Amino acid sequence: MDRVRRWATTLLLALAPFLLLVYFLERIDVPGPTWFAAVILAVVDRIFGAIGSVPPLASWAIVGFLVGGFTYLSAWELREVNRPHLRVALLIAPWLAILSFPGAWSMLDIHVSRPAVIHRADETFQAGDVRPFQHIEFVWIPAGQFRMGSPDTEHDRHTDETEHMVTISHGFWFGRYEVTREQWYAVMKNPPPDYSEETDANMPMAGVTWDECQAFVTALNKGREGGFRMPTEAEWEYACRAGGMDAYSCGNDSACLAGHAWYAGNCEGKTHPVGQRAPNAWGLYDMHGNVWEWCRDFYGEYPQHRVIDPTGPQVGQCTILRGGSWLSPPVECRAARRFVFVPGYFLDRSILGFRLARTNNPARAQTPVPANPQQQTPGQIPRTGQAAPIPGRPGDVPVAP
Repeated sequence: MDRVRRWATTLLLALAPFLLLVYFLERIDVPGPTWFAAVILAVVDRIFGAIGSVPPLASWAIVGFLVGGFTYLSAWELREVNRPHLRVALLIAPWLAILSFPGAWSMLDIHVSRPAVIHRADETFQAGDVRPFQHIEFVWIPAGQFRMGSPDTEHDRHTDETEHMVTISHGFWFGRYEVTREQWYAVMKNPPPDYSEETDANMPMAGVTWDECQAFVTALNKGREGGFRMPTEAEWEYACRAGGMDAYSCGNDSACLAGHAWYAGNCEGKTHPVGQRAPNAWGLYDMHGNVWEWCRDFYGEYPQHRVIDPTGPQVGQCTILRGGSWLSPPVECRAARRFVFVPGYFLDRSILGFRLARTNNPARAQTPVPANPQQQTPGQIPRTGQAAPIPGRPGDVPVAP
């Protein structure tokens, strides 16, 4: 019944402005096409995100103002309202009513909106374009909007995957593959443990901490091309979904993972060279499985409304891992799955890796900072005698003594 109620509410919210306009256009003989077109434009903006630069609150305010204005104009022409203060009320009331139900509009976003690519005049690349930077291949991810998180109907979803609409306002470059051991050696100048040029060139760099990934980014940005960074959690999921809405980038059936990922069902108990499985729709390899991939966000609860370019909390103690690893069952490889790095627990670090992002305008790149420099930062290598961190959701493991 709850789902029926939500669908009925969103349907009424979507149709109400149109029904109101149709009613008045049938009742009166006034030049209403201009108002009608304006309301249609504003509602389409909210539902489909056609005008990416209009903030959500302002966009709904436009809808309310236009609906109220049309009501006022219609009542004036009908001469059914002769008191001036009532005419003003007709103008204001729909505007206030629309702004009074942000939760309802959020539901409308989720149930009606669809993933969409936003074409920006200042970005001429196409989704899936490949370009090397510092000898690392990147794929162009265009601006757009998508449903982040998972719907209530998704199998084995977690409560921290609240579905909400996210707008990525600018395109960015995203690593075509997970960072390899060879690339790590070339940048950091110190070979990974047991490194072999013959066998390890295309193996993902595993066993790295969040801080070590940040050190790699810092070293890489000292080259002639800057703008390298770790992806935000929203960017990672947007790139993984590649315009889709299914549990995996290859579909809703976990059986598709066999051709797209190295996971517990086919990994033979080890990591594999990058790029051996099929890519997603935007040409990104190993977005599911092989190694968990660090994001730069600190962990936080998702918002209940549409957001633009989210970066997570400004400070925190737990960071996010995405995508699953060779050790993960299918449900842990879902596009919406959030694994939280909880300091203080033992972990096989061979399942931790990362993938780079690159800002097309390097001036926009930012890096989060720990909440308390005196405490252990997320991803820090534990001192001798300390337990190593383990990924998981809060509550997945008992509290450390």
